[in-house]
Amino acid sequence: MFTQFQDPLISGFARITIQNSSSLDRNLILDIADTIQKARVHPKPSSVFSRSGDPVLERVFDFLDRKRFHISWSKLVLLGCSAGGNVALRSLFKHLIVPHIPIIIVMHHNPGFKFLTKLDLANSTFQRIIPVKDGEPIRGSRLYFLPGEMETGFSRQTKSFVVKPVNYKQRFRPDIDKAFAAAGARFRENVIGVILSGMLNDGAEGTKTIFLNRGEVWVQQPSTALFKEMPNAAIKTVPTVKIKTLQQIAEKINQISLNDLTIKPI
Repeated sequence: MFTQFQDPLISGFARITIQNSSSLDRNLILDIADTIQKARVHPKPSSVFSRSGDPVLERVFDFLDRKRFHISWSKLVLLGCSAGGNVALRSLFKHLIVPHIPIIIVMHHNPGFKFLTKLDLANSTFQRIIPVKDGEPIRGSRLYFLPGEMETGFSRQTKSFVVKPVNYKQRFRPDIDKAFAAAGARFRENVIGVILSGMLNDGAEGTKTIFLNRGEVWVQQPSTALFKEMPNAAIKTVPTVKIKTLQQIAEKINQISLNDLTIKPI
């Protein structure tokens, strides 16, 4: 049975489908709807969201976890960036209003880098930034950040991360090419690889793997990037690359989220 109702997580802009055959559908609807009532009467809506997480989403996720449900997904977005990436990500997230699909940030940084101190998501509707660990499940409405000191792949059996120590020398960490290639090989047409500001050609070979596995490749319009080399390299490597402004990238993610959102049993 599929039940549809206005999505309280994003103030009625989206539609949620609950896949279940029991009367729990009604309980889920009532409990989730109650969260938006509390958010609407908040005296300062912008302060509902903070570095420690969105309390509305936290309440919903806690309830779904207890009932053994989760927000499902079919599309996965990887954001690859290096120099100038902080600026690009800030601009991109200003336009994200329906982040139901999982997003993975693959940004060059030194091991031990504290991402939360560098990117202000105070008005984001994401729950929080999640540093990836081995076995971490990939869930909808989550924002993930790849560690610099580890190599990250994806489980063949489940929608989860596989993390292991780096046993080779590499220029920068995490390796954008390896992360994009692993996602393309594992999730194929369900992957969207996005190249943002950065130097050199990092990510170009990874986006090629995504393309060859029938995934999509989007690139920040080079003229809008602080460092144009990574976008230009991806454009030269992938013949069907889609060149977009940061706002256009966000709007496409919003649209995919609107069209594809289901709560399923775990």
